[in-house]
Amino acid sequence: MLKLVNTSTAFYGAGLSLQRRLFKIGAGAYGGRIAAVFPTSPQAIALSYSDPPYMNWSLPQTVITDSGDFPAGCWMDDVGNIYIAYTAAGSLNLIHRKLSFADGEWSPGNGQVIYNADANYYPGFFKDKYGRLWVSWTRYSGGSYYVNVKSSIDDGQTWDFGPDDPGTTLTAGSSSAFSCLAYLPTYLYCLYSEGGTKLAYRRFEMAGGLWCSETEVYSGPGLGDNFAAAVSDDLKLGLAFVSDGDLHFKDFDGAAWSGIHDLDTDISVAPVLKYNGSIPFVFYGKQIGNNQNQLFYTLRSGAGFAQPCRIGGELAALDTVLCYRPSATVEYFDRSSEAADTAAGDVYHVQSGKLLQDTGDTLFLGQAERFQHVYVILSTSGIGGTVSWYYWNGSNWKDFVPQSGEYNFDSSFNLVRLWEDSADMPSDWQSCVINGHSRFWVKAVVSSAFGTAPVGSQITAAKDIPYITGL
Repeated sequence: MLKLVNTSTAFYGAGLSLQRRLFKIGAGAYGGRIAAVFPTSPQAIALSYSDPPYMNWSLPQTVITDSGDFPAGCWMDDVGNIYIAYTAAGSLNLIHRKLSFADGEWSPGNGQVIYNADANYYPGFFKDKYGRLWVSWTRYSGGSYYVNVKSSIDDGQTWDFGPDDPGTTLTAGSSSAFSCLAYLPTYLYCLYSEGGTKLAYRRFEMAGGLWCSETEVYSGPGLGDNFAAAVSDDLKLGLAFVSDGDLHFKDFDGAAWSGIHDLDTDISVAPVLKYNGSIPFVFYGKQIGNNQNQLFYTLRSGAGFAQPCRIGGELAALDTVLCYRPSATVEYFDRSSEAADTAAGDVYHVQSGKLLQDTGDTLFLGQAERFQHVYVILSTSGIGGTVSWYYWNGSNWKDFVPQSGEYNFDSSFNLVRLWEDSADMPSDWQSCVINGHSRFWVKAVVSSAFGTAPVGSQITAAKDIPYITGL
C-alpha cells in the first residue's frame, strides 16, 4: 500500500538511506504508532504519525525551522522521545533538538549546538543502554571530509566538552565520508565509507573510554552513502553495500566477518537492511528507465540469498500492456515487454504503427494488483486528439479523470497520477480478463482522433525514488 504523507521541496526530500527517519513506538498506550520525520522545505523539518492500521496520518507538525537543506539524522528511545541532529541553515553548525513525547504528543525543545565550526553534514544518531546519546557526522574542513563522533551524558543539553569541541575525529580526511552507528555487545560501532573506495569501522568499548583503531571491511570503487548496517536478534552485525553498482552483503559475529554475498547488479537506490529475527532482508531499487526506479528485496535463504523479488506492482513495470484497435484484423497486440524496456518508439499497434490514433483505439494497462500511477515516455507526442480514462468496477467500465489532471498523450516524460495514493483508489475497482489476462485494468480510449498520433517508448507503474528508509 502506498500512502502519501506529504510533499517536500527540500533537495533531500527523504534523506539518505543510511539515516533513520521512521520509527515505531514499541509498547504502552501508543504502542504501534509510527512516526515519520522529514523535511517539508529546505528550512523546515516536520513530524507526522499514524496509528494502526495506518490508513491515515496526522497533519505534519513543524518541529524545526532553521535547518539547512541537508538530511537530518534521528533516533527514537524506548519511551517515544525523538532526537534529531541537523545542519543549521547559514552557519552549517551541527544542532541537536529533542522532541519529548508525552500523552500522545511530541513537544520540540530548544536547539543545542553540538559543534559550531567547519561545515557539518549527514548525522547519524544512537542512544545507548546507559542513556548516553551519540552522534556521528561528516565534517568538512580544509578541503577534506572527516567522520567525527560526539556524545552527551545529559540527554543532549551538552556534548562532550562543549560546542567548540569537535569530539573524536575517526578518519584522516578524504574526498568523501559517510557514517552510521550500530551497537553489538559490548561495542558501539561507527561504520563509514571514505574516499569512495573503502568501507571500514572503528568501535568504542562501552565500559571503556577509547575508540579502537580502524578495521577495513571492504575495498572497491563507487562507495558513498550507499550502505546500511543493522543488528540481528542473534547478535550479528550485518552490512549491505553497493560498490560500482553491485549489491553485496557481509556480517560479523563479534569475532570474524563472513565472506561476501553478491546479491544483485545495476543498483540505483541505496539499500536498507532489516532483520526479521536472525534473517537479513535487503531492500533496494534498480533504475528501469528515466526517472523510474523499481524496488526489490532479497533475504537470506540457506547458505546464500534468495532470488530478488520486486516489491509490489505499485512501483514496478506493468504486467500487461495491450494496444487495441477495433478496425484491425488482429485487434489486440501485446506490448508488455516493449513497454517495460527503454527502447525508443516500440510501443504501438502493429497495424497503425501508433500507440493510439482513431476513435475507439484503446491502451489497456494491467497489473496483478491495484496501482496508483503510470509513467509515460513517448517517442512522438500526440497532437489534436483526446482520450478518456476508465477502470473496471465489476460490471462496467467507469470513467474518471486522473488525479493529476487530463492527459491526452500529448507530452512525454509524464507521470500520470491516477489516484492520490492507495487509500484513494476506487473501492469498486475490480480485476477482469482482457485478451486472456486477468488484471486490474485502467484503459485510455480515444474519444477524438489524433492529427499527429502518439508513439510510445516506455510505460510503467514505476516512479523516481532516490532514497528509501525502514523502521
